[in-house]
Formats: sequence, structure tokens, C-alpha cells
Amino acid sequence: MNRQMTKNTVTTFNRNTKNAVLSAKISKKCCKRAHLAGILLFGQVFSPGEIRLVTENPQIIDHTVTLIKNLVGVDVSDCVESFSAQEKLTVKDEERCKKILAFLGYENLLSAYTISESLFKCDKCKVEFLKGAFLSCGNVSSPEKSYHLEMTVAYFNLSRELLFFLKGLFLEAKYTKRASHYIIYYKESEKIVDFLGLIGATQENFEYSNTLIEKDIRNNVNRVTNCEMANLSKQATSAGKQISAIKKIFDSGIRDELSDELLETANLRLRYPDASLAVLATLHTPPVTKSCVNRRLNKLIEISEI
Repeated sequence: MNRQMTKNTVTTFNRNTKNAVLSAKISKKCCKRAHLAGILLFGQVFSPGEIRLVTENPQIIDHTVTLIKNLVGVDVSDCVESFSAQEKLTVKDEERCKKILAFLGYENLLSAYTISESLFKCDKCKVEFLKGAFLSCGNVSSPEKSYHLEMTVAYFNLSRELLFFLKGLFLEAKYTKRASHYIIYYKESEKIVDFLGLIGATQENFEYSNTLIEKDIRNNVNRVTNCEMANLSKQATSAGKQISAIKKIFDSGIRDELSDELLETANLRLRYPDASLAVLATLHTPPVTKSCVNRRLNKLIEISEI
């Protein structure tokens, strides 16, 4: 797969995951409020003077505009801009910004860049908040490429709060800084599966799990194959050494000095150079054990070195 195809695969999986989140119905108003807060809080700007959300997925912008209109009663459809690869929602009207922040409970907070506990009115609100945050700042790679899910946050305090928020949902993540942004991420496949399951990306969760199983099977097959190849290589090396020793004995004229047992084993090894010790053991008359064949061949090597 070339680089462009790999990029398309990753982008498609990430888009499909977000579309799965978008397609889920949210029944309760408190959950819709928490969901909207997750989207806007983890956008580029969330303040009394400006609210800005940038995404490559136009459906996320449409979803956000609809939520603001239905919940807050504010029409921000005129604040949407389209670019070649991005969609942007930028609300700079102070009155509209303050109405949105007030509805979400942020009007009296010293900083809007915090996860307010007042958002969570029922047991489902936190999951809806996480869904919104993922739509806004999350990305997940296709399991065929790598195991990686991350959320990119522009503000340090907010990133730390998200880290502890995820821990409270039993989705403890890792943390790093990249340029001027803070990254909360998962590289463990099992945790990514849990995350996708929680946000309701059912098909993507299944695809991830299925890929894990397929990769595990392939890895096991490769391990077995590599082991068998190593054993065959070792067997071929040993057989070569044995045959060389037997030919040396025969060429030196001491063949007649060998016991009947050693002579039989020597002749069988020359006749079946690729046979394993187990196969050679069954070819003797009467059949002998594998360890018996091994002892006889080692004895022939000793004789050749005298």
C-alpha cells in the first residue's frame, strides 16, 4: 500500500468513527448540553469574545450549528466558512458568545478552559461530553496501520483536566506535548477498543477487535513458520555434518570395522539425506527410537574425527 492509500485508509476510518458518533441520537436535553460543551470547549477558541471550531468534517460543523440553534436559540449559520480541506465555525459576536457560554454554565467562571462539573446532570452526560470532545479534537488510526487514538488540546490546564476526566471513566491515557499542543493518547489496542465502545462507534469497535484477532493469528502463524524454518535449517546443517562424517569413514577404508547397527544407520542417512531423525528411526529394521539414531550418528562423527 503506497503512502497516499495509507493516508486515505486512516482518514476514512477516523471519519467513519466520527460519523458513527454523529449518527447516534441523544434523547435528554442535559446530555445534549454536555455534548455541545465537549465540542466547543475542545475547539480552537472558547471565550466570551470568540468561539471557534475547525474541522475537516463538515457534518461536525452542521451538527454543532444545529445544537446551538435548538438548545441556545442562537443562529450561527452565518458564521460558517468553507475552505479547500476545512470547515470553520467562528462566532465573534460578543452577545451570541455570551449566550452560548451562559447556557453551558460558563458565564461566571474565571476561565472557560475547564471541565465544569455542572455539565453533568445524569449518568450519561459524561459519555456525551466525551463524544463531543472526540468530535472536536480526537483522531483514531485505522487498526490496519497502527494502534493509535489521540486527543489534541491547545491549553495545558484543560489537557490535564481531560486526562483526569478519562481516568474517572476507567480510560486512563498517556500524555505528551507536541509543539504547542498537549496530546492525550492511547497506543494499547485494548484501551482503544474500550474507548470506541464507550463513544458508541460499534462498527469501528468491531473492526478494531476483528483486526486484532486477525493480526494475532498472523503473528502466531509467522512464529510457527519461523520456528519450523529454524528447525529445518538446523536439521539440514546436522544432516550435512553427519553425511560428511560417513563419507569420510567410507573413503578411509574402515567401513568394514563398523558394527552392523552403525553401518545400517550410516547407509540410511546416505540414502535419505533430508530425512529427520524420527523418520530415519522408522526406516531401521526393526525400527529404533529417535534418540538411538541420534546416538549412532554422533558416534559416527566421533569415529570420523579419530
